[in-house]
Amino acid sequence: STLQPRAEQDTRPRRHHSHMGDLPHTSALWSGVGAGESAESRTRASEAVACARSLRTILTNVLELPSKLEYRRLRATGGAFERRVGRCTGGLAVLRAAGFEQQELAGASWWTLREVNEPLLFAIRREIDLGLAAAARLQHEAARRRAAGEAPDACSSAAAGDTPSPLPSPAPAAPRHHRAAPAEVRAQYSLQVKARAAVMRIADRQARQQQQQQLGDAWRRKLLAPSLLHVLLLVPVLAAFLYAYAQSP
Repeated sequence: STLQPRAEQDTRPRRHHSHMGDLPHTSALWSGVGAGESAESRTRASEAVACARSLRTILTNVLELPSKLEYRRLRATGGAFERRVGRCTGGLAVLRAAGFEQQELAGASWWTLREVNEPLLFAIRREIDLGLAAAARLQHEAARRRAAGEAPDACSSAAAGDTPSPLPSPAPAAPRHHRAAPAEVRAQYSLQVKARAAVMRIADRQARQQQQQQLGDAWRRKLLAPSLLHVLLLVPVLAAFLYAYAQSP
């Protein structure tokens, strides 16, 4: 194939490419989520965001307390789980990707995680965070266009005969050499000072509590030792008194 002239390349309509390769475990959840202006598109985006937040909570609970069966066994029917995850497109696919399996127990359907694969769960939770951030950017951009009366970007891609990308690629990393503004520097310094003061207050309180405990232990030892000595001294005296009383006519 021959290279096309640069001028021809620049005049061709740009196509939106899908970046679902960046979210291999959660791509089914974000399918159909875009910057559309229709009520159906906004409803789909809201459902996907609510489902993603519920899934993130589930994964976080499992990662924090993997030994707790309550967090690794989810009732499939009824309740908030069915409304937010079970009925959402791609929600159950994310559960399966995390290792959950559907089982029938005691006449009810459950989603159970037998083995906790922490690296996998961390990776899926990271994908959910990226998807939520991208969805928030799309919703903000759609709201800005509605306020400005602009047409959505999806129209240009539809005219080009291509499907718009459900989610944009993750935001590029911030530059390494970033010079903060004076106000930002002052705010960071103020936060550091407050954090150090809080740490010092906690350490001072712990030191006072330890000192009071040691002082109380010392007083208890001082009060207890003479009592034992007095008891030991009184035992022979009491024995002699009882013996004399018994020998008296």
